[in-house]
Amino acid sequence: MRNEKVVLAIYVSILLAISIAATILVPKLLTFTGFTYAEYRAALYNNFTLIEDYTYHIGERGKSMLYRHWEAPLYPASISFIDSEPHILLLYVECPRDSIPYVKDNEGAVYILFDETSRTIDRQLTEALTAIIGEKAYNNEVGCFFPSEIPLGVYNAKFVFQLNPPIYIDEEYAYVNLKLADEHVAYQYVELRLHGFNPVKLYVHVPEYSLESKEEITAITGTSPQNTLLEVEFVAPRDKLNAPLIYTIPVDHVLAEADKANMQYSIRYNAVKALCYAFTLVLVAFPALLVVRYYLIGREKEFTVPEYLSYTPNPVRKPWQVNLLFHRDAIDMSEDAFYATILDFARRGIIEVKDVGKDDVVLEVKRDVDSGSLDIYESRVLEFLKEFSTNNVFSFKEFSERVKNEVGRSISNARHYRVKLDGLFKTFREAYDYAKQFIEPRKPASALVITLTLLVAIGLLALLPKGSEYYVYPSATAVFAFILPVEMIIAYTMPSYVFGEWKKDFHKEKLEWSAFRNLLKELAKLDKYTPQDLVIWKEWLVYATALGIADKVVEAMEKLKVPAPREAYIPIVARPIMMRTMYTVHAATGQSRKGARSSGFGAGRGFGGGGGGVR
Repeated sequence: MRNEKVVLAIYVSILLAISIAATILVPKLLTFTGFTYAEYRAALYNNFTLIEDYTYHIGERGKSMLYRHWEAPLYPASISFIDSEPHILLLYVECPRDSIPYVKDNEGAVYILFDETSRTIDRQLTEALTAIIGEKAYNNEVGCFFPSEIPLGVYNAKFVFQLNPPIYIDEEYAYVNLKLADEHVAYQYVELRLHGFNPVKLYVHVPEYSLESKEEITAITGTSPQNTLLEVEFVAPRDKLNAPLIYTIPVDHVLAEADKANMQYSIRYNAVKALCYAFTLVLVAFPALLVVRYYLIGREKEFTVPEYLSYTPNPVRKPWQVNLLFHRDAIDMSEDAFYATILDFARRGIIEVKDVGKDDVVLEVKRDVDSGSLDIYESRVLEFLKEFSTNNVFSFKEFSERVKNEVGRSISNARHYRVKLDGLFKTFREAYDYAKQFIEPRKPASALVITLTLLVAIGLLALLPKGSEYYVYPSATAVFAFILPVEMIIAYTMPSYVFGEWKKDFHKEKLEWSAFRNLLKELAKLDKYTPQDLVIWKEWLVYATALGIADKVVEAMEKLKVPAPREAYIPIVARPIMMRTMYTVHAATGQSRKGARSSGFGAGRGFGGGGGGVR
């Protein structure tokens, strides 16, 4: 059993690695552009002409369309329509070579764009192209169609629009809210320039962009992860708008309304951001909190014990008790308790080992055993051997075959064997009560605390504002909120003795069993402390099995040319047989072996929407 400080150091290192990896990788993954992405450069003039330049980086095959779609109504400027609502006119398209420019308007009509700047195609293909594009494209979309798939590479596309948005006005100011993108491929780079507006108030959603104003140009730069809001909301003097105000909405105080809406958004946005950083901090701090908690309540009284101990620390202890208290967790038995008890039975003459082969172990159970000398677990093991013996002879191989045959007949048979085997291989209630005589077990975080943390995280996520206007913070918070309980669960698997408290001087005995185990594991040390008496070797074998290192002692005996008794090979041969049997039983009862173990004011309301994409 490892020193508690070593165990704590291992767990803390693992949790710290998880926390650091999560806080570094999660934001990077959420902002990862993927293999297909775009660069977005745009200029918006005070006559509401919008010029967009896209640089598409195509890193995936199977794509045929580079496009830009809008949520707002879109029409080619060359057609007539009833302009009864705010809309967008397409003025110009420039597509890569070998592609066909098109637009699908608000009514679903598709237009193949032929002009002096576009590549001329055979007009007989127009009908076929219109059908293909009409099936694939969204309404309110302009783009470039490649009849064959787009070869991997970099492509430029340019779109020019006349925006006719709703404009809120009072006597002095005009308010405009333009949503330039919210459903789009990742924009590795964003550059938006506002020309001639001279805004007195400017809000960029999301607020992660850099702003720079020079003379009559305001530059907005940054990046926009996939499907993240890109929106500009501004108040400008009415005399700066060099366009007819077609769709106006009178408002008493434009500045006040803009401030009010953005203050509400800012509070929500910063709250989400702060919560994300709070979870990040807690994740990183959690391993350190474990160390602090250990030094406050987990440290044990120090004892001086040699690193290697050449005698059995307390031979009065039954093997299953040693396995329970001093192997792995102090309140958790393992299968080794069963094999160690059988070896102890052989040492005490309760059973006789008749044969140990490559694929079977055969035991004879003595008829004249005084069951009064056995404790509760030993009685359980002996009853098991007797129940499944034939003429007092127990064969592991025959038992395994019997189980395999009977569990296939009915689920009740499978459950019967499961109860039997779990009673031998898992910690039973009396064993747990026995362990509490020696140690007050504690976990770094109780099951209740973990459950409450999970419920709080779920509650926060339910109340957390969600949407493209909050950047990656909601998604990152959700991931962190999930990782924290996971880390607490990992910490919960820490052996109880790390944070627990050994009673009286039993911590010294624990250290002595660890030193004894160290000796049995080190072949070089065993050579120095080799016992001459085979009786001592048998005792060592029993406790080595209880401590999970029987194979090491057998290896040492072979190396030192000490004749190993037949019972020494019981754990080595019987273990794989019983593992297969356990798997059969738990699979039959529906549990695997692993499972048995345990447009208006405010963000997102802008005119426009959509964004650049690739399909």
